[in-house]
Amino acid sequence: QLAHVDSRRREWLTSAIAALRGATPPEARWATEWEGRAVDPPAWLDADLLRKGQDVFDDWALDLTTALFCASLPHAYASGRGAAVLASVSELADGRRVEKRISLTGQMLLDITVPGGLAVGAVGYRTVRRVRLLHACVRALLLLGDAAGNPWPTELRGLPINQQDMLGTQLAFTIAAFDGIMRLGYRMSKSDQRAYLHLWSVVGHYLGITEAGRLADLKEAKRLTRALEVSLQETSPWGKELMATLLDDMSARMPGPLRTLPAALVRRLAGHEVADLLDVPRSRLAPAVAVVVGFERLV
Repeated sequence: QLAHVDSRRREWLTSAIAALRGATPPEARWATEWEGRAVDPPAWLDADLLRKGQDVFDDWALDLTTALFCASLPHAYASGRGAAVLASVSELADGRRVEKRISLTGQMLLDITVPGGLAVGAVGYRTVRRVRLLHACVRALLLLGDAAGNPWPTELRGLPINQQDMLGTQLAFTIAAFDGIMRLGYRMSKSDQRAYLHLWSVVGHYLGITEAGRLADLKEAKRLTRALEVSLQETSPWGKELMATLLDDMSARMPGPLRTLPAALVRRLAGHEVADLLDVPRSRLAPAVAVVVGFERLV
């Protein structure tokens, strides 16, 4: 009887996750209502700094988007525990759906950077709340174990989508992105970095990260990034699978002679240590990327 109950729960959670990832059908009105519920903003929220953080995305949109693909996602995949979760339930490991999944991440970026987008009930606020609800459903589904009755290996991988892993993902979208932009030859001012960090700190608060405020301090965020790299990064079959799927998707969009450019960019922006953990191939276009970066630094 317990197995039957778990089966029903698994079926409901699977349906809920599908609804949260797509256009919400009428039977998921509960999700729409939950998204709009008012949550107190963090006491440390600075409205002017938040607005500036949204402007930073507009000013650096192309560079931050490039860093998302070639630095942030590789850093996230290099976390073995987080990669295990992504490979288990996300569409990022499915070559047929990875484009759609990444486009949803891109849409979230657009939603949270709309002026006023993080006000209660606004588009960015609702999007972030939906992501939090999605995380809760995914966590519950994985903790039920798989259909064969195998439990989630909590002792080995920890709770899925736990506080530490979510904090690491936030840092991948900020500090790792800043590092990637620097490796492209550009210099984002500390003022811009602090503003963008503040934006993501507020997002983290609405995602349920209890220590999201620590991200608002640039020095502390950098220290946390290095500490989490040491404790979380490892080579894993899940990370390699996710990275290979992402590279295949990016390479397919390139003309023949440039098919290895994404691999060269990942190695440049994420760094060789992360790239080696993920088995990112070396590219003959790496010298060309280095020349372009050198030129950008000169001008």
